[in-house]
Amino acid sequence: MSIYKKIILNINKNNLFFFIYIPVTAVFFVWGLLLILYPETAAEGISEGINLCVETVVPSLFPFLLFSSVLSESGVLDKLIRICDKIADMMFKLPGTAVPIIFMSMIGGYPVGAFLIKRAFEKKELTASQGRRMLVFCVNPGPAFAVSAVGSMLIGSQKAGLIIYASTVISSLLLGVLTRFVSSEESISPSAGIENPERKDIYTVISESVNSGTRAIVNICMWIIVFSCLNGLIEKLPLNQSFVQFFYSFSEVTNGVITVLKSFPVPLASGVISFSGFCVHLQILPCIASLKMKYKHFLTARIIAASLSTMLSYLLFKTFPISINTVSLGEKPTDISLGSSVPVCVCLLIMCGLFIIGDNYIFKNKTARRADN
Repeated sequence: MSIYKKIILNINKNNLFFFIYIPVTAVFFVWGLLLILYPETAAEGISEGINLCVETVVPSLFPFLLFSSVLSESGVLDKLIRICDKIADMMFKLPGTAVPIIFMSMIGGYPVGAFLIKRAFEKKELTASQGRRMLVFCVNPGPAFAVSAVGSMLIGSQKAGLIIYASTVISSLLLGVLTRFVSSEESISPSAGIENPERKDIYTVISESVNSGTRAIVNICMWIIVFSCLNGLIEKLPLNQSFVQFFYSFSEVTNGVITVLKSFPVPLASGVISFSGFCVHLQILPCIASLKMKYKHFLTARIIAASLSTMLSYLLFKTFPISINTVSLGEKPTDISLGSSVPVCVCLLIMCGLFIIGDNYIFKNKTARRADN
């Protein structure tokens, strides 16, 4: 056996070590080295992340987390759930419990929908399969972010923000409708389970909602601070500027939307807003893990949503043309989210395809080796 075949065989036997442990260890090693070499830059990044959380994220997101939790736990939505059973089954092949979650995900911002899905699954109002399908299309920006931050502040047009927000919502709903055709189970109506539910008193509901909302907002803020630090340190690496822009576009939503709007047409911002950035992906990782959803499936769904949103935004801007001045971002705002570009979308699609093919290849090799044994 040649040395090359031995190397390939060794890699196939230890794919987890070569493809997971080594890259992750290398990333943490480089990150630790940069923290030692540039402590001031890291401190500035952390400070920016804390300011973003205190000034923007907590005031805008925590009320929605608290409000949605109180509604869910208090039983206020029970009648609405029964009314929505047929609508949810017809459109998404989901129970009526899903409708309030879908609605809140579209007005509350990125992590709200995912956390509500996790809570509904834990209360047995949704099955794991239904929860996984909902995670495909219940990761959306809030109207305050899309219309105010991106439209009014960055682009200088509230109407443009409305078009961007509409494109992200419509693309999510289309994706939700498409998922009904891959479902192999019947929708489970929650009505039977809530006829005579055991209700908590309002004080307990509020107390538990505050506790759960606090845990969720702390998780979100920690990831924002981590990525703010990482974004500052990556500028110190001797990397090509195009790579840095690529990293910014898909790592954290604030820097992503600024980077994209500097170099690409406005409709592409819708795509990366739908993608939502790896920072948001990590924020909802506990929900993905709770539902035993493979991250590659979630990533693929975000790429499809980004592609749909970009195309819809382009068509809407063509249908409702808007005169927009050249975007001049100047100082970096503190509360924005993502954008996208055609080359970047193509690269991500290729990467995603290779990732899925590689995963299937490894799985087949493992199955073959087990059969041989």
